[in-house]
Amino acid sequence: MVLILICVGAMVLQAGGPKVADEFKIDSDAKHFKNATKKKGAPAYELVTLTHQKHAEVYGDGGYGCKKCHHELASDDPADQAKAKKCSSEGCHTAVANEKCLDLENAMHKQCYKDCHKTDEKAVAAKAPKTCSKCHVKAK
Repeated sequence: MVLILICVGAMVLQAGGPKVADEFKIDSDAKHFKNATKKKGAPAYELVTLTHQKHAEVYGDGGYGCKKCHHELASDDPADQAKAKKCSSEGCHTAVANEKCLDLENAMHKQCYKDCHKTDEKAVAAKAPKTCSKCHVKAK
């Protein structure tokens, strides 16, 4: 049994850490928004799609690693990657997490748009979306 666990662990490390869905929708409940409220009624926009695999390939191996987005990690070591949390995980970017922590909406706009898509050299070269409508598609 121990040998099996060692082999599985070695395969995860060799593969560069845990695998995550290629794309997923960023969704969360009200506690992740300012004042712990979410707008009521039909949404005007579809949920934002995060292309995790593309980000990992373009930026992960390109010198940034997972820590660029998953700033709670101590390092980009593959063993540490298994500890990566979603932004909407309990205690991360919730409106009431702490006074210094941004709510999810503001954290995503700061980290993704202002600090990366708009100003990061690699993101600019990769033509990362720089307009609201590229990430926030109107609902049908």
